[in-house]
Parts: sequence; C-alpha cells; structure tokens
Amino acid sequence: MDGELGMSAQELAALDKAIAKGKRFFILVVGVLFWGCMTSVVVATIHYLTSDTSFWGELARALYLYPAAGLLFGWFAWVQLQRKRDRLRAEYYQPHNE
Repeated sequence: MDGELGMSAQELAALDKAIAKGKRFFILVVGVLFWGCMTSVVVATIHYLTSDTSFWGELARALYLYPAAGLLFGWFAWVQLQRKRDRLRAEYYQPHNE
C-alpha cells in the first residue's frame, strides 16, 4: 500500500508541475508542436510513399492542417490532465483507514 501511495504522490507532483506551466503553454507545446508537427511529418511521408506527389508539397499541406487540429488535441489533453489530477488528489487526500 505504501508503494501505491508513493507512486500516486509522484504522479500527482508530475501532473501539478505540468499544469503549473499553464494552459496556453501546454496546448501549444503538446498539441501544436508535438502532436501537430509530428503527425504532419508522418502523414506527408505516408502520402509520399503511397502516391506520386512530392514530399515537400505534402508536408506544406499537412503543416497547415494538423497543427491547427493540434489546438483541439492539446485542449482535449489539457482537460484530461486536469481530470486525472483532480481524481488523484481526491484519492490521495482521503483519510486512509488501516
């Protein structure tokens, strides 16, 4: 049980640290830069390999669409992060009967 509580405390601290950076930072970094740009590169590569289009043309198109969708992804991830933190706080701060 102690190991479980220790892990919850560590996870809660990590979530608090991520949330402390702010909503805007999280959405831009996680949603737009990480998810949006990485998805753009993957999709452009798949289109390049499966069709007769240039990689750079596909990448330019993908870099318009997926980072914009990354805003929604980042916001959704932010909401999920806050819910997880709230759930862990409720579990961690409840009195434990032994």
